[in-house]
Formats: sequence, C-alpha cells, structure tokens
Amino acid sequence: TYAAFVALALAIALALALALAIALAFAFALARAIILVIALAAAAVVVVVVVVVVVVVVVVVVVVVVVRIT
Repeated sequence: TYAAFVALALAIALALALALAIALAFAFALARAIILVIALAAAAVVVVVVVVVVVVVVVVVVVVVVVRIT
C-alpha cells in the first residue's frame, strides 16, 4: 500500500509537472504572439506616420511653389 501511495504521488507530481510545462509553453507562445502583434502594430504606426509626414511635406512644397509662381 505504501509503494502504491508513492507511485500515485509520483504520478500526480508528474502529471502536474507536465501540465505546468504545457501551460508555460502555451503562455510563452501567447506572449510571443502578443509581442509579434505589438511589433506589427508599431511598424504599421511608423509606416502611417512616415506616409503622413511625406504627404504633408509634398503638399507644403507644392503650395510654396504655387505661391511663388503666382
């Protein structure tokens, strides 16, 4: 009965360790996915800002040129 109890405790500990490992792997994958999404969002924001700045500069240059001509 003592050996059976030890075996049961060992099996429970093993199952808990396995569950913990799976949970950690899932959390790590989730964290990587979240970081990837944040990085993509940051890249998108940078691209939008650059496009807006370029458009504003082009518009200002065109307006200045038109004003100089007229």
